[in-house]
Amino acid sequence: MTGLAESDRAVALNEAGSCLRALGRLAEAAQPMQAGLEAHVAQDEWENAARAAGNLSELHLTIGDLAQALRDARRSVDLADRSGDAFMRMYNRTTLADGLHQAGRLDEAEEIFREAEAMHEKNQPQFPLLYSPQGHRYCDLLLGQGKVSEVLRRAEQTLEWMTSDPNVPVLTVALENLSLGRAHLLLAQREGTDDPSASDVPSALRAGLTQAATHLNRAVDGLRQAGTQHHIPRGLLARAALHRVQDQFARAQRDLEEALTIATRGGMRLHEADCYLESARLHLARGEEEEARGSLSKARGIVEEMGYHRRDGEVAELEEDLE
Repeated sequence: MTGLAESDRAVALNEAGSCLRALGRLAEAAQPMQAGLEAHVAQDEWENAARAAGNLSELHLTIGDLAQALRDARRSVDLADRSGDAFMRMYNRTTLADGLHQAGRLDEAEEIFREAEAMHEKNQPQFPLLYSPQGHRYCDLLLGQGKVSEVLRRAEQTLEWMTSDPNVPVLTVALENLSLGRAHLLLAQREGTDDPSASDVPSALRAGLTQAATHLNRAVDGLRQAGTQHHIPRGLLARAALHRVQDQFARAQRDLEEALTIATRGGMRLHEADCYLESARLHLARGEEEEARGSLSKARGIVEEMGYHRRDGEVAELEEDLE
């Protein structure tokens, strides 16, 4: 890159890092992304620097370095504000909110998501809801809070907006389908347990699971087509959970094994922890308590090491199930 102008060199470094991340080579992506960020800062290219810092935060989050991810996210917000770019100011706030969510700081995360959505609505009043990756992040928080109906309302609307535009990226549509699939799965499970004596529960459960399957299959296909390895485990894990609920244990195992392979090969510790949590649930569903304890022990170790406190409640719930 010695023959490139400094501005072109910074762009090339960031592009190299983004390509390595998309290929699942996260550890290798960090150095060029960091170098590209510092080069943009040195040249007072605040918008490009904000974008690079946001990408670096997302990278460190997936790697499982939550503390560094939050530092990068806060820097990305500062750089975006300095740039004055409306999109980057909104988008990087959702990056920070997502990092806070994964760290278990839910109230702070929700406040910043709302701030970002207000910015978004001001800039795009015709599309007043967050959508694309930033909308998916917000829906992820809402699902964790049990706000299933809210996610269904939001994701159905944003998916309608996205599918009406043939130029929308495949990843965007895949993430909207992922939010919808997860919401339908949680709603179906809720309907199946709220009043198990009700005569219409089985049909409602089946209908919900059918809708979940439709959206999750589309999500996995879209994530594969988008060619972003670091996103694929999200779809596979959600579909593995669906198969587990349907007692389709072999299919659940296949999706889980693929997700874990991608995560471990790419150093995606955040996804690796989620894989072991789902593995514990799958073993429990099969009645394999010792194996479930083994998976839970691995998940607990990674969660504690990373400060992935969003999952603390799930770890505690599984520990209780295994007592």
